[in-house]
Amino acid sequence: MSKQFCFIFLLIATFSFGQDSNWDTLSPELATYKKQDTIRLQLLLDATRYYEVRNLKDSDTLFKEAEKIAAQLNIPKFNGRLLLTQSRYKLLEGIYNLATDKLLLAIPLLEESNDQYYLREAAIIQAEIDRENDNFLKAVRDLKTAVLEVDMPEDKFQLAELYLHLGIVYMNINNDETYKKAIPQLKKAKKLFIEIGSKTGVGLTNIRLARFYKIESLKTGKQINHEIAMNFARDATELFKEKQQTANEAYGYYTMGTSKSIIGDHEASIPYYKNSLKKYEEAGNLIFAMRVNQHLFVAYSITKQQDKAKQSNAQFVKIKDSIFSIEKRQLIADAQTRFETAKVKADKEKAEIREERNLYYFIGSAMIGVLISLVSLFFFRNLKHRRKTEIISLELQETQKRLALEKQYRDSELKALKAQMNPHFIFNALNSIQEYIILNQKNLASEYLGKFADLMRKYLYYSDAGGISIEDEVRCLKMYLELEELRFEDKLTYSINVSEDIKQEDTIIPTMLIQPYVENALKHGLLHRKTNRKLSVKFKMANTNTIHCIIEDNGIGRAASSLKRKKRKEDHQSFASKATANRLSLLNHGKEQQIGVLYTDLTNDDDTPKGTRVQLTIPLIKKE
Repeated sequence: MSKQFCFIFLLIATFSFGQDSNWDTLSPELATYKKQDTIRLQLLLDATRYYEVRNLKDSDTLFKEAEKIAAQLNIPKFNGRLLLTQSRYKLLEGIYNLATDKLLLAIPLLEESNDQYYLREAAIIQAEIDRENDNFLKAVRDLKTAVLEVDMPEDKFQLAELYLHLGIVYMNINNDETYKKAIPQLKKAKKLFIEIGSKTGVGLTNIRLARFYKIESLKTGKQINHEIAMNFARDATELFKEKQQTANEAYGYYTMGTSKSIIGDHEASIPYYKNSLKKYEEAGNLIFAMRVNQHLFVAYSITKQQDKAKQSNAQFVKIKDSIFSIEKRQLIADAQTRFETAKVKADKEKAEIREERNLYYFIGSAMIGVLISLVSLFFFRNLKHRRKTEIISLELQETQKRLALEKQYRDSELKALKAQMNPHFIFNALNSIQEYIILNQKNLASEYLGKFADLMRKYLYYSDAGGISIEDEVRCLKMYLELEELRFEDKLTYSINVSEDIKQEDTIIPTMLIQPYVENALKHGLLHRKTNRKLSVKFKMANTNTIHCIIEDNGIGRAASSLKRKKRKEDHQSFASKATANRLSLLNHGKEQQIGVLYTDLTNDDDTPKGTRVQLTIPLIKKE
């Protein structure tokens, strides 16, 4: 998503660490204790944690037996625990709609039985679903609430688990100040895991620390941060390998591979990615298998292994389409809507029952006497007014939740659409490299490839973020135009200007917004001009909350470009144009201040075309 596909992902938190339970003890208990009761059911649920880090499919028989026992006993607390465990499994498999359905069914049962420990586990799963849909503030709020409710020292392990997930959410917020809040949370988690002797918990915390320093190495360019990241990841991977935790071992290799990719050592990243992919396929974890294939596609492409790149990309697309379709994301939003609607309806019915009961009390009291009847009537009227207010409040809450869920679904559509736009740009760049290689222009191919790799490193970090500063946007545009300048054989002159009243570091706009319009100007305007190609990009403040981005070229104009496409029988709208239009529609949905696009055909005094101007009116994004 995203939520979208680029070449670095804000990873789902792995739930697979358990409390380093002793399988040698648990396995004999399962073999000897056969009575179909709550003890047997809890043993089965505990056993599933063992397979979370090895092979998800191996727990199928455990779940079948657990479902059978739960159906026979029909105890809300254990039904809720079973549903919650199944929700966690579906999340690890990448089946988000089923994970959400199971979670929303589990929560009322756990609330009914006041099962606080498992309710906090539910908060962790809900936070992961919220994080996948970029609802970071809600995820932070729910996890902090759960931290305050932990009973110490009995639930020290769960407290460590909550700190770990809180750190993971902070790392996914694209804000330097908020991002660094992850480190204190991860350190608190690691300290608690060490105190209770959870080696797996320590290993997973080290993996997250590795990810933090991996991103730091990209931001700062310091080699020491890369070395710290690799050491954390290497230690964790060896621990997971020793404990035969297949999924966690795969994540360790994945982290080392992305660390190498970020510093541009793509050749060295490939063995790590291949080991990671093998382990994720063994563990049955589709979502990470998909992501590793995407990283392999980039690494193979940059190292000129085109056949392998095509194979990896085909696998990535196949798995992505089965997991992250917009239809499946809509199922998640629909499931949450059904849950919230049913809850509000139940509350309204309870309010109506209470109102009816109070009416009976009033009639009985009226029979005692006129005085008591008058007092009761007065009381009833006030009570009825309060009940109506309560019902109105419930309906208002329902409306607010529906709007929030609709926004969540729109954000998910944006992530899926961005996933389609990113590979589009990459294929264009790789085609240019391939052309230089075919023409035996090795120096140009090498120069183009180096600049392309630098640009990819930037997109590895920025393309999954909701916003980007003007400073970073200008930097990425310059790198992109340098690539295009090579393709135009130095027959392109461009300029990028930012007005002095814009604070470039603090001014945030949506990512991936401007580059498609610049690309359009080059492809449809300037490409058909043989000499004196000129392009300018200007940023200036429109008002305190809005900026203008003006993209101007001296190309052949929109009318002539359209005519050339018709002559080549290219009547269909290009993918980039459709994707950009769809993305603007989604970004503007339900917002008072919307992104505007104004096209102007530039002409000479004799009305002959002399280029095109595109003015983007962009509302600023407030910093977290």
